[in-house]
Amino acid sequence: MNESTKTLNVEGMTCKNCVKHVEEALNAVEGVQRALVDLEKKQVTVDFLSEVVNVAALEEAVRRAGYEVVEPQAEKPRTGCCCK
Repeated sequence: MNESTKTLNVEGMTCKNCVKHVEEALNAVEGVQRALVDLEKKQVTVDFLSEVVNVAALEEAVRRAGYEVVEPQAEKPRTGCCCK
């Protein structure tokens, strides 16, 4: 089976309990091998079997846990001096 890795950007996580809640929700999904939250980056990295589960199901598990999956924010290029 093919193991895939996906990083999801998650809004709404504020503490260790949120981390636990998101990790438990994802780890309960059939086909998920491991879910690890980085609270500071507001991201969760999920290792999963792509033949068993897809990214949409991972996102749905996060939403059912009460959090929002968001698109990554693109860095805006800086132009000119920061003092302007």
